[in-house]
Amino acid sequence: MTDNSLASDSSNIVSQIEQNTKGDRNKTIGQMSGGTIISDVGQINYYVSHDGKFQAHTESKPSLPKIPSLLPYLPNRKQQDEQLFEAIQNYLNQVPPKPLICVIHGDESQSHYQFLERLKKLSFPKYMDWDSNQVSIKDYELAWPSDLKKLDNLEFRLCKDLAEKFLSRSSIKKDTIKETINQEFCEYPSPIIICTYLLTEDWQNQGDLILDRFLHFWQNWPDLTPGKRIIICLSIKYQVKKKGSSKDSIFIRFWAYLINYFKPQNYQSENKKIKDEIKKLSRENFRQFSRLSGIVLPELTGVPQGQVETWARSDEVKSFIGEEMVGKLLDNIAEMFQNYPSETIPMSDLAQKLTELLKDFTVNYN
Repeated sequence: MTDNSLASDSSNIVSQIEQNTKGDRNKTIGQMSGGTIISDVGQINYYVSHDGKFQAHTESKPSLPKIPSLLPYLPNRKQQDEQLFEAIQNYLNQVPPKPLICVIHGDESQSHYQFLERLKKLSFPKYMDWDSNQVSIKDYELAWPSDLKKLDNLEFRLCKDLAEKFLSRSSIKKDTIKETINQEFCEYPSPIIICTYLLTEDWQNQGDLILDRFLHFWQNWPDLTPGKRIIICLSIKYQVKKKGSSKDSIFIRFWAYLINYFKPQNYQSENKKIKDEIKKLSRENFRQFSRLSGIVLPELTGVPQGQVETWARSDEVKSFIGEEMVGKLLDNIAEMFQNYPSETIPMSDLAQKLTELLKDFTVNYN
Protein backbone atom coordinates (compact mmCIF):
# COMPACT_ATOMS: atom_id res chain seq x y z
CA MET A 1 0.00 0.00 0.00
CA THR A 2 1.54 3.33 -1.04
CA ASP A 3 1.84 6.42 1.14
CA ASN A 4 -0.49 8.24 -1.25
CA SER A 5 -3.12 5.50 -0.86
CA LEU A 6 -2.82 5.63 2.94
CA ALA A 7 -3.20 9.37 2.95
CA SER A 8 -6.24 9.05 0.69
CA ASP A 9 -7.92 6.53 3.00
CA SER A 10 -7.10 8.70 6.01
CA SER A 11 -8.61 11.70 4.26
CA ASN A 12 -11.76 9.70 3.54
CA ILE A 13 -12.15 8.76 7.22
CA VAL A 14 -11.69 12.35 8.33
CA SER A 15 -14.30 13.33 5.76
CA GLN A 16 -16.66 10.70 7.16
CA ILE A 17 -16.11 12.00 10.68
CA GLU A 18 -16.97 15.45 9.44
CA GLN A 19 -20.25 14.21 7.97
CA ASN A 20 -21.16 12.43 11.19
CA THR A 21 -20.71 15.48 13.37
CA LYS A 22 -22.30 18.87 12.81
CA GLY A 23 -22.04 18.87 9.05
CA ASP A 24 -19.93 22.02 9.02
CA ARG A 25 -17.64 21.50 6.03
CA ASN A 26 -15.58 24.56 6.88
CA LYS A 27 -14.68 23.27 10.35
CA THR A 28 -11.32 21.60 11.01
CA ILE A 29 -12.35 18.25 12.39
CA GLY A 30 -9.09 16.70 13.48
CA GLN A 31 -5.45 16.06 12.88
CA MET A 32 -3.26 13.05 12.23
CA SER A 33 -1.08 12.14 15.20
CA GLY A 34 0.96 8.93 15.39
CA GLY A 35 -1.74 6.45 14.48
CA THR A 36 -4.54 8.53 15.99
CA ILE A 37 -6.99 11.08 14.62
CA ILE A 38 -8.04 13.56 17.32
CA SER A 39 -11.67 14.44 16.62
CA ASP A 40 -14.60 16.29 18.20
CA VAL A 41 -16.35 12.93 18.57
CA GLY A 42 -13.38 11.38 20.34
CA GLN A 43 -10.19 9.53 19.50
CA ILE A 44 -9.96 7.53 16.26
CA ASN A 45 -7.25 4.85 16.29
CA TYR A 46 -6.27 3.75 12.77
CA TYR A 47 -4.13 0.97 11.29
CA VAL A 48 -3.49 -0.83 8.01
CA SER A 49 -4.93 -4.37 7.85
CA HIS A 50 -3.14 -7.39 6.31
CA ASP A 51 -4.93 -6.86 2.99
CA GLY A 52 -3.71 -3.26 2.75
CA LYS A 53 -7.01 -1.61 3.74
CA PHE A 54 -7.09 1.45 5.97
CA GLN A 55 -9.07 0.63 9.17
CA ALA A 56 -10.20 2.87 12.04
CA HIS A 57 -11.80 2.46 15.46
CA THR A 58 -13.51 5.36 17.24
CA GLU A 59 -13.27 5.77 21.01
CA SER A 60 -16.00 8.23 21.93
CA LYS A 61 -15.43 10.89 24.54
CA PRO A 62 -16.87 10.02 27.97
CA SER A 63 -19.98 12.07 28.66
CA LEU A 64 -19.81 14.60 31.47
CA PRO A 65 -21.88 13.84 34.57
CA LYS A 66 -25.23 15.61 34.60
CA ILE A 67 -25.81 17.99 37.49
CA PRO A 68 -28.85 16.86 39.54
CA SER A 69 -31.55 19.47 38.95
CA LEU A 70 -32.10 20.29 42.62
CA LEU A 71 -28.46 20.18 43.77
CA PRO A 72 -27.74 23.92 43.25
CA TYR A 73 -30.97 24.76 45.14
CA LEU A 74 -30.20 22.80 48.31
CA PRO A 75 -28.19 25.38 50.31
CA ASN A 76 -29.88 26.68 53.46
CA ARG A 77 -33.68 26.58 53.94
CA LYS A 78 -32.91 24.76 57.20
CA GLN A 79 -35.27 26.99 59.17
CA GLN A 80 -38.13 26.14 56.82
CA ASP A 81 -37.33 22.43 57.00
CA GLU A 82 -37.29 22.37 60.80
CA GLN A 83 -40.68 24.06 61.14
CA LEU A 84 -42.17 21.87 58.40
CA PHE A 85 -41.02 18.74 60.22
CA GLU A 86 -42.73 19.86 63.43
CA ALA A 87 -45.95 20.74 61.61
CA ILE A 88 -46.03 17.38 59.82
CA GLN A 89 -45.62 15.46 63.07
CA ASN A 90 -48.69 17.24 64.46
CA TYR A 91 -50.54 16.69 61.20
CA LEU A 92 -49.92 12.93 61.16
CA ASN A 93 -51.43 12.57 64.63
CA GLN A 94 -54.72 14.30 63.74
CA VAL A 95 -57.96 12.31 63.71
CA PRO A 96 -60.02 12.73 61.61
CA PRO A 97 -57.61 13.73 58.81
CA LYS A 98 -57.65 17.30 57.52
CA PRO A 99 -56.08 18.99 54.52
CA LEU A 100 -52.63 20.38 55.37
CA ILE A 101 -52.05 23.95 54.17
CA CYS A 102 -48.39 24.91 53.71
CA VAL A 103 -47.83 28.63 53.01
CA ILE A 104 -44.54 29.54 51.31
CA HIS A 105 -43.66 33.20 50.78
CA GLY A 106 -40.72 35.31 49.63
CA ASP A 107 -39.70 37.68 46.87
CA GLU A 108 -39.53 36.53 43.26
CA SER A 109 -35.74 36.05 43.33
CA GLN A 110 -35.98 33.13 45.77
CA SER A 111 -36.82 30.33 43.28
CA HIS A 112 -40.22 29.34 44.62
CA TYR A 113 -40.78 26.59 42.07
CA GLN A 114 -37.51 24.82 42.92
CA PHE A 115 -38.24 25.15 46.64
CA LEU A 116 -41.59 23.43 46.11
CA GLU A 117 -39.87 20.71 44.09
CA ARG A 118 -37.52 20.26 47.03
CA LEU A 119 -40.49 19.86 49.38
CA LYS A 120 -42.27 17.39 47.10
CA LYS A 121 -39.24 15.25 46.26
CA LEU A 122 -37.22 15.44 49.48
CA SER A 123 -38.90 16.96 52.54
CA PHE A 124 -42.43 15.52 52.38
CA PRO A 125 -41.34 11.94 51.60
CA LYS A 126 -38.71 12.08 54.34
CA TYR A 127 -40.87 13.59 57.08
CA MET A 128 -44.01 11.61 56.22
CA ASP A 129 -42.06 8.37 55.81
CA TRP A 130 -43.13 7.77 52.22
CA ASP A 131 -41.29 5.05 50.35
CA SER A 132 -40.75 6.41 46.83
CA ASN A 133 -40.65 2.85 45.49
CA GLN A 134 -44.09 2.07 46.90
CA VAL A 135 -45.86 5.45 47.00
CA SER A 136 -46.96 7.13 43.77
CA ILE A 137 -47.73 10.72 44.73
CA LYS A 138 -50.36 12.67 42.81
CA ASP A 139 -48.95 16.12 42.12
CA TYR A 140 -51.09 18.88 40.57
CA GLU A 141 -51.01 22.63 40.09
CA LEU A 142 -54.28 24.32 40.97
CA ALA A 143 -54.05 27.43 38.79
CA TRP A 144 -55.09 30.70 40.37
CA PRO A 145 -57.74 32.43 38.16
CA SER A 146 -55.97 35.77 37.75
CA ASP A 147 -58.58 36.93 35.26
CA LEU A 148 -61.41 36.51 37.78
CA LYS A 149 -63.23 39.78 38.42
CA LYS A 150 -65.34 38.70 41.40
CA LEU A 151 -64.02 36.46 44.16
CA ASP A 152 -67.60 35.22 44.66
CA ASN A 153 -66.94 32.91 41.71
CA LEU A 154 -63.61 31.69 43.07
CA GLU A 155 -64.88 28.39 44.47
CA PHE A 156 -66.37 27.23 41.19
CA ARG A 157 -63.29 28.26 39.17
CA LEU A 158 -60.97 26.36 41.51
CA CYS A 159 -63.25 23.31 41.45
CA LYS A 160 -63.45 23.44 37.67
CA ASP A 161 -59.67 23.49 37.38
CA LEU A 162 -59.34 20.59 39.82
CA ALA A 163 -61.91 18.58 37.86
CA GLU A 164 -60.09 19.18 34.58
CA LYS A 165 -56.72 18.14 35.96
CA PHE A 166 -57.66 15.41 38.41
CA LEU A 167 -60.68 13.91 36.65
CA SER A 168 -59.73 14.94 33.09
CA ARG A 169 -63.13 16.51 32.70
CA SER A 170 -64.97 19.64 33.81
CA SER A 171 -68.59 18.81 32.89
CA ILE A 172 -69.75 18.08 36.43
CA LYS A 173 -72.84 19.49 38.12
CA LYS A 174 -71.96 22.64 40.01
CA ASP A 175 -73.74 21.61 43.21
CA THR A 176 -71.91 18.25 43.44
CA ILE A 177 -68.51 19.09 41.96
CA LYS A 178 -66.67 19.19 45.30
CA GLU A 179 -68.12 15.85 46.42
CA THR A 180 -67.23 14.23 43.10
CA ILE A 181 -63.64 15.42 43.25
CA ASN A 182 -63.29 14.48 46.91
CA GLN A 183 -64.54 10.97 46.19
CA GLU A 184 -61.73 10.58 43.66
CA PHE A 185 -59.27 12.02 46.16
CA CYS A 186 -60.27 9.52 48.82
CA GLU A 187 -60.19 6.54 46.45
CA TYR A 188 -56.65 7.29 45.35
CA PRO A 189 -54.39 5.15 47.59
CA SER A 190 -51.44 7.54 47.86
CA PRO A 191 -50.91 11.13 49.07
CA ILE A 192 -51.99 14.11 46.96
CA ILE A 193 -50.03 17.37 46.71
CA ILE A 194 -51.70 20.43 45.20
CA CYS A 195 -49.73 23.63 44.48
CA THR A 196 -51.13 27.11 43.90
CA TYR A 197 -49.06 30.17 42.98
CA LEU A 198 -50.03 33.76 43.83
CA LEU A 199 -48.37 37.04 42.81
CA THR A 200 -48.52 40.51 44.31
CA GLU A 201 -50.45 41.55 41.20
CA ASP A 202 -53.25 39.14 42.11
CA TRP A 203 -53.74 41.00 45.39
CA GLN A 204 -53.69 44.33 43.58
CA ASN A 205 -56.25 43.23 41.00
CA GLN A 206 -58.59 41.13 43.14
CA GLY A 207 -58.45 42.65 46.61
CA ASP A 208 -57.23 41.83 50.09
CA LEU A 209 -59.59 38.87 50.64
CA ILE A 210 -57.66 36.51 48.37
CA LEU A 211 -55.93 34.56 51.13
CA ASP A 212 -59.07 34.37 53.26
CA ARG A 213 -61.20 33.10 50.36
CA PHE A 214 -58.59 30.51 49.40
CA LEU A 215 -58.42 29.14 52.94
CA HIS A 216 -62.21 29.06 53.22
CA PHE A 217 -62.33 27.06 50.00
CA TRP A 218 -60.39 24.27 51.71
CA GLN A 219 -62.06 24.88 55.09
CA ASN A 220 -65.35 23.88 53.45
CA TRP A 221 -63.93 20.84 51.70
CA PRO A 222 -65.87 17.58 52.27
CA ASP A 223 -64.62 15.12 54.91
CA LEU A 224 -61.66 12.96 54.04
CA THR A 225 -61.60 9.23 54.64
CA PRO A 226 -59.36 7.91 57.48
CA GLY A 227 -55.70 7.92 56.55
CA LYS A 228 -56.13 10.18 53.51
CA ARG A 229 -53.35 12.76 53.09
CA ILE A 230 -53.87 15.93 51.07
CA ILE A 231 -51.25 18.69 51.16
CA ILE A 232 -51.98 22.11 49.67
CA CYS A 233 -48.91 24.28 49.05
CA LEU A 234 -49.70 27.96 48.58
CA SER A 235 -46.73 29.84 47.12
CA ILE A 236 -46.94 33.62 47.53
CA LYS A 237 -44.39 35.51 45.45
CA TYR A 238 -43.63 39.15 46.26
CA GLN A 239 -42.99 40.99 43.03
CA VAL A 240 -40.29 43.66 42.88
CA LYS A 241 -39.12 46.22 40.35
CA LYS A 242 -38.38 44.82 36.89
CA LYS A 243 -35.30 45.86 34.92
CA GLY A 244 -35.84 46.78 31.28
CA SER A 245 -33.71 45.33 28.49
CA SER A 246 -30.93 47.54 27.16
CA LYS A 247 -31.92 46.36 23.67
CA ASP A 248 -35.34 47.99 23.89
CA SER A 249 -35.94 51.19 21.98
CA ILE A 250 -35.70 54.53 23.79
CA PHE A 251 -39.47 54.94 23.48
CA ILE A 252 -40.19 51.54 25.08
CA ARG A 253 -37.68 52.15 27.86
CA PHE A 254 -39.18 55.56 28.54
CA TRP A 255 -42.68 54.12 29.01
CA ALA A 256 -41.30 51.21 31.02
CA TYR A 257 -39.60 53.74 33.27
CA LEU A 258 -42.84 55.66 33.80
CA ILE A 259 -44.76 52.46 34.57
CA ASN A 260 -42.09 51.10 36.90
CA TYR A 261 -41.70 54.45 38.62
CA PHE A 262 -45.15 54.05 40.11
CA LYS A 263 -45.60 50.29 40.09
CA PRO A 264 -42.77 49.36 42.50
CA GLN A 265 -44.22 51.80 45.02
CA ASN A 266 -47.54 50.00 44.75
CA TYR A 267 -45.75 46.63 44.98
CA GLN A 268 -43.93 47.76 48.09
CA SER A 269 -47.12 48.88 49.78
CA GLU A 270 -49.03 45.78 48.68
CA ASN A 271 -46.23 43.44 49.73
CA LYS A 272 -46.25 44.96 53.22
CA LYS A 273 -50.00 44.34 53.53
CA ILE A 274 -49.59 40.75 52.36
CA LYS A 275 -46.77 40.13 54.84
CA ASP A 276 -48.87 41.56 57.67
CA GLU A 277 -51.71 39.25 56.73
CA ILE A 278 -49.42 36.24 56.62
CA LYS A 279 -47.89 37.14 59.99
CA LYS A 280 -51.37 37.35 61.49
CA LEU A 281 -52.29 33.94 60.08
CA SER A 282 -49.09 32.46 61.49
CA ARG A 283 -49.57 34.12 64.87
CA GLU A 284 -53.16 32.84 65.15
CA ASN A 285 -52.06 29.40 63.92
CA PHE A 286 -55.05 29.00 61.56
CA ARG A 287 -57.43 29.36 64.51
CA GLN A 288 -60.30 30.49 62.28
CA PHE A 289 -59.94 27.39 60.14
CA SER A 290 -60.76 24.50 62.45
CA ARG A 291 -61.10 21.97 59.63
CA LEU A 292 -57.58 22.65 58.37
CA SER A 293 -54.09 21.91 59.58
CA GLY A 294 -51.70 24.68 58.61
CA ILE A 295 -48.15 26.00 58.71
CA VAL A 296 -46.70 29.31 57.52
CA LEU A 297 -43.06 28.67 56.72
CA PRO A 298 -40.47 31.39 57.46
CA GLU A 299 -40.01 33.81 54.57
CA LEU A 300 -37.62 32.68 51.84
CA THR A 301 -34.66 35.07 51.85
CA GLY A 302 -31.14 35.30 50.45
CA VAL A 303 -28.56 32.70 51.47
CA PRO A 304 -25.46 33.59 53.56
CA GLN A 305 -21.94 32.30 52.88
CA GLY A 306 -21.86 29.94 55.87
CA GLN A 307 -24.90 28.03 54.64
CA VAL A 308 -23.43 27.66 51.15
CA GLU A 309 -20.21 26.31 52.64
CA THR A 310 -22.25 23.78 54.64
CA TRP A 311 -23.83 22.74 51.33
CA ALA A 312 -20.39 22.33 49.74
CA ARG A 313 -19.38 19.91 52.50
CA SER A 314 -22.58 17.86 52.18
CA ASP A 315 -22.62 14.23 51.04
CA GLU A 316 -24.60 15.18 47.92
CA VAL A 317 -21.89 17.56 46.72
CA LYS A 318 -19.03 15.25 47.72
CA SER A 319 -20.53 12.40 45.74
CA PHE A 320 -20.85 14.63 42.66
CA ILE A 321 -17.45 16.39 42.51
CA GLY A 322 -15.40 14.07 44.71
CA GLU A 323 -14.36 14.71 48.30
CA GLU A 324 -10.88 15.82 47.23
CA MET A 325 -12.41 18.76 45.32
CA VAL A 326 -14.41 20.22 48.22
CA GLY A 327 -11.57 22.49 49.35
CA LYS A 328 -11.30 24.03 45.89
CA LEU A 329 -15.07 24.53 45.77
CA LEU A 330 -15.00 26.26 49.16
CA ASP A 331 -12.33 28.66 47.87
CA ASN A 332 -14.53 29.49 44.86
CA ILE A 333 -17.53 30.10 47.11
CA ALA A 334 -15.52 32.48 49.32
CA GLU A 335 -14.42 34.40 46.23
CA MET A 336 -18.00 34.49 44.95
CA PHE A 337 -19.26 36.15 48.15
CA GLN A 338 -16.31 38.57 48.23
CA ASN A 339 -17.37 39.86 44.81
CA TYR A 340 -21.10 40.02 45.59
CA PRO A 341 -22.50 43.40 46.72
CA SER A 342 -24.41 42.01 49.74
CA GLU A 343 -23.82 39.46 52.50
CA THR A 344 -26.51 37.15 51.19
CA ILE A 345 -27.31 36.01 47.65
CA PRO A 346 -30.88 35.46 46.36
CA MET A 347 -31.48 31.81 45.57
CA SER A 348 -32.03 32.40 41.84
CA ASP A 349 -28.63 34.11 41.49
CA LEU A 350 -26.94 31.66 43.83
CA ALA A 351 -28.21 28.57 42.02
CA GLN A 352 -26.99 29.95 38.71
CA LYS A 353 -23.53 30.65 40.13
CA LEU A 354 -23.32 27.22 41.80
CA THR A 355 -24.38 25.53 38.58
CA GLU A 356 -21.53 27.28 36.75
CA LEU A 357 -19.08 26.18 39.46
CA LEU A 358 -20.26 22.56 39.31
CA LYS A 359 -20.01 22.57 35.49
CA ASP A 360 -16.49 23.93 35.79
CA PHE A 361 -15.55 21.08 38.10
CA THR A 362 -16.96 18.43 35.74
CA VAL A 363 -15.07 19.90 32.76
CA ASN A 364 -11.72 20.81 34.29
CA TYR A 365 -11.24 18.38 37.16
CA ASN A 366 -12.47 15.04 35.74
